[in-house]
Amino acid sequence: MNKRLLNAKLNYKELLKRVTVLESYPRMLFLELTRACNLACPMCRSIRLTGRNLYMTDNVLTIIKEEIIPYVSVVDLRGWGESTLDSRLFSLIDEFTELGIRTRIYTNLTTHDENYWYEMGAKKIDIAISVDAANPQVYENIRRGAKYSQFLSNLKSLTKSRKEHNINSETYFSMVVSDINISQIPLIAKLAYEYNIPLIRLNPITVGQVHGRYPSKIGISKDRYQEYLAAISEALEICRRKKIRLQLGANIFPTNDGGFDLCIHPWTYVGIRYDGSVIFCDHLMANDSAIMGNIKKIPFKEIWNSPEYQRLRKWHLRKNFVFLREQGIECDWCYKNRYADCEYLFHSKYKPLDLWR
Repeated sequence: MNKRLLNAKLNYKELLKRVTVLESYPRMLFLELTRACNLACPMCRSIRLTGRNLYMTDNVLTIIKEEIIPYVSVVDLRGWGESTLDSRLFSLIDEFTELGIRTRIYTNLTTHDENYWYEMGAKKIDIAISVDAANPQVYENIRRGAKYSQFLSNLKSLTKSRKEHNINSETYFSMVVSDINISQIPLIAKLAYEYNIPLIRLNPITVGQVHGRYPSKIGISKDRYQEYLAAISEALEICRRKKIRLQLGANIFPTNDGGFDLCIHPWTYVGIRYDGSVIFCDHLMANDSAIMGNIKKIPFKEIWNSPEYQRLRKWHLRKNFVFLREQGIECDWCYKNRYADCEYLFHSKYKPLDLWR
């Protein structure tokens, strides 16, 4: 049995035993090839980030390949930037899939042209398409720097390629929902049907929710909650008729219907930022307070079982999130509100909420 399969079994056992010092390595790697992005969306950043200094060096990538890649089962090539800006992306996808690693990307689909996306569509990878509106004016107001016409052209090419190459890997819409695009939820459902997208995942955010180190200025206000529910109801009718799955990645406000008993991230996930920094959660790529070490300075396995990581695991076991909250890390919010994202790939009970499937 190879290292990857052995590690998967061992990591699963260690999670069940709730140990804080692990023999196993993580099973899920979020690899931030670049922090740069071609857009400046209000829920993410106020300005476009550019420059070669925001790209992962080949040296850091080599360390990752030597110390982490032999053990992980899934690699998600995303961070706080747009991975398709990196010219190494295709070769890395091919390399990881040939190793038997499930490979994923998360993209705004507005870089390059339709030829690039036709080539991407032929690859056996999961593709999450980030889209927040299906009206050109609303779309371009949110996706600052993007052209809706280019998005549609690339989407058409991608889905055409998926069909022609008979690719059954996940392809889905991921929508960040706030006050500025509640009305777009039913339109996204119609767009999914038009372009043969079988799944939509809604990720609502609230005003004041922390992204990076700073509270978000946009989100769903409490006085818009009924409008939000009505939009979901309308979208559900469309999805039922068209056989499109509609999911919630999180609740908006704390309820008893959401969250989970134990977050698996401190045991099973790891994120490596473009600069080699190690992050314990993919939602915290932009939060410097979540850095556990840097693989340019310390071997990964030492970071993985460092006093900081051990303390983090103990905090999660005890549900003690006071220090994390003071650092702008909202683990307690996730325990109350989040359903899941990719966790179902490892544990079936962790999954987004299916509103219709």
